[in-house]
Amino acid sequence: MDPLVATAIEQLKTWKSAYYQDELIARTTDLVPIFDIQGWTDQLFPEVEGVSLVNKLRAHGWPVKLAVADVGHPIAQNKAAVWSVLNAQANAFLDHYLKGSPAAALDASAQVTSCAPRAGTIYTQPDWAGLAPDRVVFDSTTPQVTTSATADPSAPLTDPIIVAAAHAGKGACVSVRGTVPPATGWEFAVPRRFTLLGQPALHLEVSITGVDAEINTRLWDVARDGTRTLVTRGAYRFTGGPGNLSIDTALQGNGWDFASNHRIRLEVTQNDSPYLRTDNLPSAISYTAMTLTLPTPTAP
Repeated sequence: MDPLVATAIEQLKTWKSAYYQDELIARTTDLVPIFDIQGWTDQLFPEVEGVSLVNKLRAHGWPVKLAVADVGHPIAQNKAAVWSVLNAQANAFLDHYLKGSPAAALDASAQVTSCAPRAGTIYTQPDWAGLAPDRVVFDSTTPQVTTSATADPSAPLTDPIIVAAAHAGKGACVSVRGTVPPATGWEFAVPRRFTLLGQPALHLEVSITGVDAEINTRLWDVARDGTRTLVTRGAYRFTGGPGNLSIDTALQGNGWDFASNHRIRLEVTQNDSPYLRTDNLPSAISYTAMTLTLPTPTAP
């Protein structure tokens, strides 16, 4: 037999064997491997949506890998340095399941968001909950008051559509000079350098006037010159009778390095337009206490 023909026949046998193996796997499981790449700073589909999906799939034994970074819709920056890491992970994942290369770990990783061109530090653990086991807590009993009628001068500067329009359709770090008045809120000294990794939890003790109210939140990193850089934001909607209330909610989350000579500012506003539609119903909120809890991978 011609050596070329013999080689071709052996190759066909190999392909046929591989085909039937793949068919057998397809018939015996519907747990298709998933690599979920999610954006910290994607204002349409924030990190919590991807993590929630991954947790539900893993609870049913699904093979899932998760990577979170500063990518996606604005205000995400989608830097080449960040995507190069994610693309390398994706290629290794596909090479394993499609070509039989060494297995890629079905783990959870998170890149710290950075305003510099480089990619931030990458943290990796077997699951999402293990990425930030420690907590940094800030609390205050300084009273604050907001109303739905009060305009917020910072709100248009943080709207993702406006930010994208100012950067050729792309996202960007959102920084506001100290000359722009801040919204109502609380400010704390950073006790030491630490990294936020995940969703800040917020507890509020409030008294609400009205039957429907927004509590929109923004977390800022405040530099020594007063420049505020947006870290993350959140939204909570109250419906019910007026009176005293304890509220537990969460902000969207991010990976962020706080420097020891900076300050942290947590703002509350009932009017975050144009990012969020202003409530039709008037309301006012008095805040008597707050506790902000930040997840971190490093011990406090």
